[in-house]
Amino acid sequence: MLPLAYAPALGLLLPNWAALLVVVILATIAVCAAGLVLAKVGRNPYWALLLYFPVLGVPALWYLAYTRWPRQGA
Repeated sequence: MLPLAYAPALGLLLPNWAALLVVVILATIAVCAAGLVLAKVGRNPYWALLLYFPVLGVPALWYLAYTRWPRQGA
């Protein structure tokens, strides 16, 4: 029932295992993209793994938003 919570249309069109596979692939792509962004701003890319846990991911985003970012040379 997990895929139905995230994407009701996928649950109607695909079998449960395929819908779950789509959700896992999309979540992995999002975490990889977040890791690239974190590496670009000078943070450890492994912090992106917190996005798999919404309770930890939201405070991590707030921390990233309000910390000092490195400046680029002009």
